Amino acid sequence: RLAILASDRLVSTGRPTPVRILPVGIEYSVSRTTRPARLARFVDRLGRRVGLEAVPMVSPGTREAALEEIEARLGRIWERLVDIAEDAYSRSWGVKSAPAGASMRDRMLALSEASVSRLEAFYGVTPASSLKARILNVRSESLRRVFYEEREMKSFSSLERGIARRGAAEAYFLDQIYLAAALGLFLNPARAGGKPDFDRLAETAVNLHDFANRMEGMGLKYRSRYFRRDARLVVGEPVEASRREGEGRHAAADRVERELEEGFRKLMRTD
Repeated sequence: RLAILASDRLVSTGRPTPVRILPVGIEYSVSRTTRPARLARFVDRLGRRVGLEAVPMVSPGTREAALEEIEARLGRIWERLVDIAEDAYSRSWGVKSAPAGASMRDRMLALSEASVSRLEAFYGVTPASSLKARILNVRSESLRRVFYEEREMKSFSSLERGIARRGAAEAYFLDQIYLAAALGLFLNPARAGGKPDFDRLAETAVNLHDFANRMEGMGLKYRSRYFRRDARLVVGEPVEASRREGEGRHAAADRVERELEEGFRKLMRTD
């Protein structure tokens, strides 16, 4: 809408200069900076951390064969992590696991659903229409209970401050439960499937490492920096931000927004 407004003002001043919005994305890659052997070492350490027996990598003759072996190991690590998460959530919070035979994706979504339901009940939050929205609502409510304004704390008596600190600590602890459950919503085994892709396998390995951290109560600052990422700027086609004949400002803004969204979607599909 700002671009349409700028275009209208230029036209009104007798200087109809084109106004364009340029969709730009950043593509991160570790395949241009990292060898398969380094990724294999990271995966081996993660496997030992979750209790899998260390097995030496077979020395395959091709890069693709090496990636296939890494992909298989990540699958075993993923399944082990889900087993551990189900056992921990069942023992600590009485969260039931998905039915026998369920896929890993369904098992993780079942954990997320059950965990978020417990937090909604604890906080008195009305469930939203989607699991993602429900997770965000729980997150918002948790943060509201953890943090107090300075002036509010100053107005409390000594007892009230002590109770506030205890309540904040309890809410923060529950927030860690949320973090582990929420991450499960975004871990999709299908993302790593298909023809082995180095960048996707590295992304999966880091995400599984992060999931293990969250299960132990660690935050984002402990996210792995083992891989050095190379960034590449991806530039799309410019979108003309101007009104067509007979088109109102709001209609023009909606059209340009749709064109811009499509431009970004094309960037996401760029190889």
